[in-house]
Amino acid sequence: MSIKTNKKTEKLAHKIKKVIITYGSLRKGGSNYEYCLKEKSFKCLWEGKIKGFDLYDLGSYPVVIKGNGEVVVEVFEVSEDLFNRIERMEKSAGYKQKEIVANKIKGTIWFFDDERLKRYHTNAKKIEHGDYIKFTLELKNK
Repeated sequence: MSIKTNKKTEKLAHKIKKVIITYGSLRKGGSNYEYCLKEKSFKCLWEGKIKGFDLYDLGSYPVVIKGNGEVVVEVFEVSEDLFNRIERMEKSAGYKQKEIVANKIKGTIWFFDDERLKRYHTNAKKIEHGDYIKFTLELKNK
């Protein structure tokens, strides 16, 4: 069964707001940021660090897992339509999603669990300072 949409429901999907918590390619300077920036509904609500996660580089993209570190994030308000597109992208890469609170703002973050990281990504490199954009810039300057 497929869901039929029309222009009215598509407009509604652009108006409904969701909140995402980003730490990698969706942050300013990340490879997917420009894609999202095209959307009028893409609005930054907060930038800072969250505790309780560790950040890893998998070569072409990052992941977070629950841990003892801090990770630099940006929190964005997005349309439901954009949220759904991001969700499909993240799930296709094997991420799980969870609702967390960052600076009193509840949003969705996509992450790996410990077991998946250890099983499928044995060469994952922990990013000690917790900032993926800084990490990618450091790699470019080597």
